[in-house]
Amino acid sequence: MPERTPGNDSAGHMILGFTAVGPHAGEVMAVVQTAMMGRLPYTMLRDAVFTHPTMAEGLGPLFGEVPARTRASATGSTV
Repeated sequence: MPERTPGNDSAGHMILGFTAVGPHAGEVMAVVQTAMMGRLPYTMLRDAVFTHPTMAEGLGPLFGEVPARTRASATGSTV
């Protein structure tokens, strides 16, 4: 598998870490951990349809709030 590097993370969409605290946090963590292990971008979780009712359903709205990144912001370029 390719290694995660700043230039190799699907334009900044890789999940590099995640913290969840509270009831049913383990349920949400398992979903995010699976995505991280599979090197899936957060957009896959944002756009996924989860079975109902689960706490993992909240991942769509959570990742839906991630601001769009431009190419310049993803590479750190100021030009």
